[in-house]
Amino acid sequence: MVKRQESIRNFAVLSTKANKPKEQKIKKNKFLLVLIGILLLYFCFLFFSQFARYFQLKGEVNSLMQDVDRLREENDLLKEEVELLKDPEYLEELARSRLGMIRPGEVVLNIIEE
Repeated sequence: MVKRQESIRNFAVLSTKANKPKEQKIKKNKFLLVLIGILLLYFCFLFFSQFARYFQLKGEVNSLMQDVDRLREENDLLKEEVELLKDPEYLEELARSRLGMIRPGEVVLNIIEE
């Protein structure tokens, strides 16, 4: 009977010793899973933050391209106006219409409408 109790104790001790490597392996696997999960979350955060930044910068680029196009059109109009201002007939027309210039000997008649 004593031998049987000792063999039961030895079996219990042996079974717990045999389970220790499994428990350590399970703990190690849990630690690795948690570590992989944290790394995965970190990389997802980095990816989505960079993804959002990409679309923000893409929007800024589109806005700046529209500004560049608008300024080019404005620049073209100003170049045309500069060319027109080099023409003496156009300058005379501007002076007559905007400043009320008259030639010597001309009489200006203002018509008043009722």
